[in-house]
Amino acid sequence: MKKIFPILLLFISLQSFAQITILNADMSRVNDTMRYSATSIGINATKAALTGADTIWDFTDLVPTSQDVEKFYAPSGTPYAIQFGILTGATYGIKDNTLNSLASFGSAAGITVENIYGFYKNTASASVLLGRGVTVSGLPLAINLNPRDTVYKFPLNYGDIDTTYYAGSTTIPGVGGISQKGRRVNIVDGWGVIKTPYGQFDCIRVKTEITGTDSIEVQTFKIPLPNNRTIYTWWAKGEHYPILEITQTTGGVGAPAIKYKDIYRAEAFVSAAKFNASRTTALTTDTINLTNSSIGTPKSYQWTITPNNALFVGGTNATTRSPRILLTQPGVYSVKLKVIYEGGEDDTVRTNYITVNEAPKVNFVADKVTANLGEIVSFTDSSAGTPTVYRWVFTPNTVSFAGGTSASTKNPKVMFNAKGNYTVALTATYGTSQVTATKVAYISVQSVGVNTVADFTKTIKIYPNPAKEIIFIQADINIQEAKIDLINVLGKNTNAVIDFQSNNKASIDITNLPKGIYFVKIDDGKQLNVTRRLIVE
Repeated sequence: MKKIFPILLLFISLQSFAQITILNADMSRVNDTMRYSATSIGINATKAALTGADTIWDFTDLVPTSQDVEKFYAPSGTPYAIQFGILTGATYGIKDNTLNSLASFGSAAGITVENIYGFYKNTASASVLLGRGVTVSGLPLAINLNPRDTVYKFPLNYGDIDTTYYAGSTTIPGVGGISQKGRRVNIVDGWGVIKTPYGQFDCIRVKTEITGTDSIEVQTFKIPLPNNRTIYTWWAKGEHYPILEITQTTGGVGAPAIKYKDIYRAEAFVSAAKFNASRTTALTTDTINLTNSSIGTPKSYQWTITPNNALFVGGTNATTRSPRILLTQPGVYSVKLKVIYEGGEDDTVRTNYITVNEAPKVNFVADKVTANLGEIVSFTDSSAGTPTVYRWVFTPNTVSFAGGTSASTKNPKVMFNAKGNYTVALTATYGTSQVTATKVAYISVQSVGVNTVADFTKTIKIYPNPAKEIIFIQADINIQEAKIDLINVLGKNTNAVIDFQSNNKASIDITNLPKGIYFVKIDDGKQLNVTRRLIVE
């Protein structure tokens, strides 16, 4: 026995440091669920750089900062069952974050890029990325790669090197498109033992260099975004998921993304739920954006607003990732966000987070609500507080502003140029907030006297109109005894000289009148009371 024991120890030692080969059977399978921890704490750059044969990588001091479960879905169980179903031969689909840069850019351009999946086909000889499913502004699309991206070739042995090229694109109807292209180089650059908080394993390490470009095209403008990265992956026999994976963008910009296979650790979910509000002081008319910034990839969200005076707007609700809300009553509000992961949950509360004040009251009055064509109506703002900007809107918009006023004047003077009912709206700006008061069918404009002649089957013609020098007035009744006035937009009589050629025809010299809108008023004190608009050029 004394002679056998040292040989047995040597044999055990050699076995624990044996070089391994990774096959397709050691990789992920459809319906697998793999718990992993993510962290930025505990990685030693010197240890991570170790390579070669018979190497020990000791990462037992990793500290999880978040945790999640990665699911390997049958294609039929994803939003892209049609695009990557049976005909493509895809083995499974998994959530994918490699298009995050496009998602951020698309958001800035008003395009939502979300719900991204990668679809893989695994065989005994290779694991191949067929393409990606992506939802763009609510429309599920497929980026089919051709050539495809060969992620691994089997068997994987120490010293193996292989290169693959990939490219693919999809069209966004009415918008543009998304495309990807690049090169993947795999080098199995080490073997030995890896130690993490999850355990100790014989392993090989694969160094992957990806040189890629993701592009988004809006109309005809194409924006290429580099997506270059180095990935270090440690694989062990039968584990179906990397023991450790470190992803570093090329050039070392930003902290590396680190995740490793693990067991459930409650501390990984502490302080995972995070959010911010676009404003913490608001009016009851202000829209507030709640932006989720939670760690990891929650599968669902639950927002609670206290007191319960919140309206979710813009198509959002209490389970939307980043909703928009109106807080309809003055007061101080607390906001709670609960995030649920595949493997756990967390919540955070911001107490007395948002203060809401009553929106100022906007109001106005008109000096008359019934007016004749061409008659000036004066509007007076009676809003509470001190607005800094005014904007008047009349519907229909057949109005003219008089007396040097405009749509941005506090108290404008307005002439209505067509008969009918007018809706009037005043928007007042208080700092960064706007409040609008609307009065429907507020002003009634009548063509008093204009149709009187028509009622008596009489006609009056004023021509030319527009005019520059002389206008003529012709009627089928006697107008020589009528009072004829030419009035400007301020309601003042121009005292124009009327020259009668006959009982039913007269002319007015307008050569010296300023350009603008005028009104010819004819009143015989009996059956005739007519007002016609005239444009002087």
